Amino acid sequence: MNSKAEQRQADRPMPRQETQPVEHRVNQEEAPPTPEVDQRSRSSRESFTLSGNGNGHHKSTKFPDPPIFTGTGEPTWESWTTKISDKLDVNADHYPTEKLRIAYVAFRLGGDADEQTYAKRRIGALSPYLSLTELLKHLDGIYDDQDRNLLRS
Repeated sequence: MNSKAEQRQADRPMPRQETQPVEHRVNQEEAPPTPEVDQRSRSSRESFTLSGNGNGHHKSTKFPDPPIFTGTGEPTWESWTTKISDKLDVNADHYPTEKLRIAYVAFRLGGDADEQTYAKRRIGALSPYLSLTELLKHLDGIYDDQDRNLLRS
């Protein structure tokens, strides 16, 4: 049971805490926000930027980018496709659309491999890649055979 002192404490009204509403600037003639309000706004923007969305979910930790694949030398086609697949699986939330996945893979191509895919990636292409699978199958038809030939030599 509560003692008389505890009962008196419970009967006291709670002290009111003053809160100031965050004011938004409507025009240039209003006073600039206070440092406290400015800091809260900055923290809110940073939180939004870090999470990538407004619902508080943070994006996955950035997995390392695979090396640029040129079609010659290292990395081999098999090694590179494994690494690019891992990257896109682990960071799927960074590349939620097929167009983003195609663009990401295209940025990891250089030299001959880049040239092999350019006609279907360029703006105004008559027959653009509609899926990442289509792009990778195109390259696989070229470079998977080269890997096999290198192993036979």
